[in-house]
Amino acid sequence: MESFIIQNVDGCQRKFESIMNRLPKGRSFKVEVKQWSRRPSAEQLARYWVWMRAIADHIKDSTGQSFGSEEISDAMKRKFLEPERSCAMGVVVLRYPSMRLEGGMTLEERSEYMEQIKMYAEIELGLFLPEKKL
Repeated sequence: MESFIIQNVDGCQRKFESIMNRLPKGRSFKVEVKQWSRRPSAEQLARYWVWMRAIADHIKDSTGQSFGSEEISDAMKRKFLEPERSCAMGVVVLRYPSMRLEGGMTLEERSEYMEQIKMYAEIELGLFLPEKKL
């Protein structure tokens, strides 16, 4: 799979022609266009992992169950994000967007996801997450 960023119409046309010339003739291909956004800022990523640790600590204090930040992150993704589904040789694979990878989520999607986590923590867990990195 190839991905690239297009910033103007001329660049789009040149890139599309370049790709079309390399594709095997007589085959069909799926082209997907997504809004590009920068990676999450270091501050946003740091805040996300502080939140995951805070939720894990809160659950441990409340129930005695111990979870790592990665496990909490996985649970939040399953709760709030729509996975991309693919099937290979009869196995369905679910891929959730990542806070870490470029192109995983748009800036708007990341902000919405963080807000969903914040509201969940406040309403369901009674936990108020810090706005700034600790």
